Amino acid sequence: METVRPDSTFEELGIDSLDRINILFELETEFEIEISDEHAAKVTSLQQMIDGITMLVEAKEKGIEPVWPESLAASPAGQAEAALKETEETPGESTED
Repeated sequence: METVRPDSTFEELGIDSLDRINILFELETEFEIEISDEHAAKVTSLQQMIDGITMLVEAKEKGIEPVWPESLAASPAGQAEAALKETEETPGESTED
């Protein structure tokens, strides 16, 4: 059996696109979040899935509209925190005094 690591890709683990969609559907149900089919198709590794689900759950807990960040699919592992901050910013809101 192959070792499963956060940076493992679904391809490396023998998980096809239908299995990946089913896994994400189960996670949506478990955590009461929504992931569009478009964003689900962009997830290629366990780390992307972990980061995305974590961000959606954290946004939901903070009362922020949970939206899968566009930048996540292209982000290297470990960039979830920066992407979460992007979702928290309000357009037109300035952080300068």
